[in-house]
Amino acid sequence: RRIPNPSIYANYPEDNSAVDAVTNVFNDNFAKSYVSWYGLNNTYIVFDFGSPTTVSAVEIWDRGGAPYNVREAQLIFSNDLNFGDAGDITVTYTKSDSDLVTLVDLIAQGYPNGVARRYVKWQVTVNGTTDGNNGMNEIAFYATPPVGTGISIH
Repeated sequence: RRIPNPSIYANYPEDNSAVDAVTNVFNDNFAKSYVSWYGLNNTYIVFDFGSPTTVSAVEIWDRGGAPYNVREAQLIFSNDLNFGDAGDITVTYTKSDSDLVTLVDLIAQGYPNGVARRYVKWQVTVNGTTDGNNGMNEIAFYATPPVGTGISIH
């Protein structure tokens, strides 16, 4: 079951805010994506569910192949905006340029009940592009993992 989209609390600045807006990650339009302004490994988005919400899986659609891919990123689940402190849960995923859709299954990662936190930070840790304008096409949060997706990271 897909969870309603959280609000976007913060993000690394967009390349062109009119075209490359961070809100594109929820527009269900693969022709538009969030593109950072030379963010490289500093690229991030902070999502706010408003209250602790149980997430069992996160599906991320990349920008559309090399040279704009993210090769590694973290999902940091937190009850506050101090990411990396006690009580936070960090899950790292890696992917190749050919993996355009990544499913991070938290149940398979060892969290049988999912993760219940208010905030989720998506943080690029390994940039896949030399021009620095990485980002993502879409993101979806699930209470139960979706069935039939192409790639499962565990």
